[in-house]
Amino acid sequence: MYNIKLEKTKKRRKSKILTAAAVFILVFLVVIPAAYSSLKKTHDKKNVVVSTSNTPIHNDDSKMENIKDIKITDSKESGVPVNGVDKQLDGKSASAGIKEAFLTFDDGPTKGVTPEILDVLKRYNVKATFFVIGKMADINKDIVIREENEGHAVANHSYSHDYKYLYSDPKNFVEDINKADNELKGIIDGYNLKLIRFPGGSFGSQREPYRKAITEAGFHFIDWNALNGDAEGKPKSPEQLVEEVKKTSKHPNHLVVLMHDAPNKQTTVQALPQIIEYLQSKGYIFKTLD
Repeated sequence: MYNIKLEKTKKRRKSKILTAAAVFILVFLVVIPAAYSSLKKTHDKKNVVVSTSNTPIHNDDSKMENIKDIKITDSKESGVPVNGVDKQLDGKSASAGIKEAFLTFDDGPTKGVTPEILDVLKRYNVKATFFVIGKMADINKDIVIREENEGHAVANHSYSHDYKYLYSDPKNFVEDINKADNELKGIIDGYNLKLIRFPGGSFGSQREPYRKAITEAGFHFIDWNALNGDAEGKPKSPEQLVEEVKKTSKHPNHLVVLMHDAPNKQTTVQALPQIIEYLQSKGYIFKTLD
């Protein structure tokens, strides 16, 4: 009888061990990966500036001379706004019948990309508008000076590019824009351009208080009505970027084309000659925004 009870006890223990092992395997193979995937998706939807040195740009007021590779994540800065930019271009574009293209580059300047874009623009004798991030300008002053010296427009794209901070209060937004403005004034003698681009665009009812606040602060803003898609989804080939410009360039008179000179946008550099040649073939002349 004792042996029978002992055998039953052993079987119960073995069953418990097997059950625990099965639960552990299930958690390891299913629950943990699912939780990680959910957290990753949540992180990817945040529009923040991060660096490979693990130093958050929006929290660090140092010069950051040692940061070599800064990644800009800006998934919201994509798509073509339904309201377009006609009203925003009042007084800046030519009369009807004149086809104008305003090439714009956001999120720079960066050492690995912006100089190459400038080289292409110089080769084609085309001027563009660079919406720079203040902290990026601070660590790449020489590139900002080159943009100015070569006849391009240097405009304001906020200092931090930190969505959470910028869009938590219109006061924060205005202060951050003013900080970038002061940074540019310290780099470019006589800088007085009051043109900005909202990180993520100015459109939508939630941005109304911010549009009002920044206008009252003396700035004006511009969005875009065409793009190359270099901030949308998975990285695109140069050919795909060119096709995106062709697909979104619908305005008969003036285009404001959104592109990026953030880190790792080498395909934008590679696509730029074809984009310029395509727009030239359609009769557009190139101008800067002011």
